[in-house]
Amino acid sequence: MQKWEYKWWTLTRSIEEGKKPPGILGGVNYYMYPTAWVEGEDFDRRLQQLGNEGWELVSVVAKSDYGGNIVRDSALAIGGVTTSLFLVFKRPKED
Repeated sequence: MQKWEYKWWTLTRSIEEGKKPPGILGGVNYYMYPTAWVEGEDFDRRLQQLGNEGWELVSVVAKSDYGGNIVRDSALAIGGVTTSLFLVFKRPKED
């Protein structure tokens, strides 16, 4: 029977408050936006490395956050924004 080895990797980003850009509709004077993923450009290199080591991506789970009280009047308070990705990899276990 085939046995598997598992590994996970979490990508994160935060939600920041800033001045509302021109053209954005709404009654609030601030704008919430997600920051860049923490891993940034290193993501491609690390993903290639995992593939070369025999790891296969089998699942991605997204976690969203609405940003707390500072977005109570914005669209993010309803829909939220993805702040974490939980990536699950597997490869055949060597005996």
